[in-house]
Amino acid sequence: IRKYGDAATSYLQKLAAEHSRLQTAGAFEDALKVAEEMLRYSEQTTGLGSVTTIAALSRLARTYKWMGKYTEAEAAYRRAQQSADELSGGPAKEQAQATSWDNLAGFYVLRGRYGDAEPLQRRALTNFEKLEGPNGIDVSTTCSNLAVTEFWQGNYSASDALDLRALSIARSAGDRLQEAYVLDNIGILH
Repeated sequence: IRKYGDAATSYLQKLAAEHSRLQTAGAFEDALKVAEEMLRYSEQTTGLGSVTTIAALSRLARTYKWMGKYTEAEAAYRRAQQSADELSGGPAKEQAQATSWDNLAGFYVLRGRYGDAEPLQRRALTNFEKLEGPNGIDVSTTCSNLAVTEFWQGNYSASDALDLRALSIARSAGDRLQEAYVLDNIGILH
């Protein structure tokens, strides 16, 4: 985006806002068009292997998922994961990898593919712990997501321990939204 400057950033931010508005309104076909434009523009301005393009792929994948187009969603999530794996090293790569692994794992949980989800969630958790320390909000979110996977695999004590860790992190951080998210997961599972 540096090459294209603030205009490119502004355009992508406008597209992201419009995409969110359309999805919230349930206008998925229109949201899909915006997500496809975001991906096209990201690839044009930042290249195939950039954090911006990975984020656009993840947004496209979520749109497909919400539309029930699971084959397309999985392909986009996998492409985002592969792109994150190909970034040059450092914190940006580790963040992109962890996020893409957690996103793909969430898709697998939705599809009942817990055995595929768990290793991705554990890799994401390791990266988030490295990036944020043991008490980061992304650590809390990933612990809570992994708790769901453990629960559905019948590992109830592991699920409970992960949820308690996630809740403790959220409360220590004073993040009420994250605390509500974790409590909602606990409520659903129990």
